[in-house]
Amino acid sequence: NFVSATPEGAMSASTNAKWNVEDGFNNILTNQAGDITWPFVMTGYATVKLNSSNPKKSKKMHNFFDTLLKRGQIDVVSADLIPLPDSVADIIREAMKQKMGGE
Repeated sequence: NFVSATPEGAMSASTNAKWNVEDGFNNILTNQAGDITWPFVMTGYATVKLNSSNPKKSKKMHNFFDTLLKRGQIDVVSADLIPLPDSVADIIREAMKQKMGGE
């Protein structure tokens, strides 16, 4: 299929990737499956220590990133960037909750 560079095509690459916390969510989003998937997609990452010796600090860090993945997506769009699909943000949020003990 011929595809165009659209936000939906980039989000499709993220949606179709296999997100696994055990490998640090490491993904190459180039040439992911999907009829509308744009083949050249990159994503940004943040490195977070999941097993902190300070549970209070870990919980605050979780809550910060959880808020970013919920409400921060609007800021991403206003900066002319493409947000993570809700399904991917939910996978990341759940993994952080399990590993970091958030709310």
